[in-house]
Amino acid sequence: MAKKIFFSLLLAVWAVAAQAQIGLLKRTPINLVVDLGISGLRNVPTSMELNPFNSRTVNIYYMKNIRIGNCFSFNVGAGAGMEKYAFSKKVLLESGFQSAVMSNIGTFDVRKSLVAINYADIPLEFRLASKSGRKAFRVAAGGKIGIRISSHNKVKFENGDKSKYKDDFYLNPIRYGIYGRMGYNSFNLFAYYGLSELFRAGKAPEGAPVMSFTFGISLTTF
Repeated sequence: MAKKIFFSLLLAVWAVAAQAQIGLLKRTPINLVVDLGISGLRNVPTSMELNPFNSRTVNIYYMKNIRIGNCFSFNVGAGAGMEKYAFSKKVLLESGFQSAVMSNIGTFDVRKSLVAINYADIPLEFRLASKSGRKAFRVAAGGKIGIRISSHNKVKFENGDKSKYKDDFYLNPIRYGIYGRMGYNSFNLFAYYGLSELFRAGKAPEGAPVMSFTFGISLTTF
């Protein structure tokens, strides 16, 4: 059920993008934001260290632009956030009896092990442009709150086999944090800093208060 809701949300967002391409939304203050970034974690135990090259973020947000003058606006949106955290060691995130645990799978011929988390997000931001029109330098600052829709771990083996298991892993059902974006025209750089713990209080592996962050590029239809 959660997977159906998540992909229905993705379909709705991409439907809006398709309409924008044919010009329907060019007459309205609405835009699409796509973030492509690297996922990171803070305060992680040694067993949970990440491979940054395989830890990725994709956010797809449909945002309503509420103009306040020619160069300033408030923006509210909705969309999907997809996080993948790939581990640098041969370990697997699992649900233990009282908390999440990192299980050692070093005896197997493992190529990649990761956990994927999907969110439904509501971003809110203030945006300032150097001038009116599309070709302008822009700075945006705001925050977002999200609800975890689904999560699973996944292991890829050297022989091509895959293992996947869905669970909540004691993950926090709510996430929130602050972010900033800056760039020219449709190309931007962004960074997100999570203020909520990735796991429920006291449920992270080894009890560490694990926090998330993301940085990368944003493509927008300003």
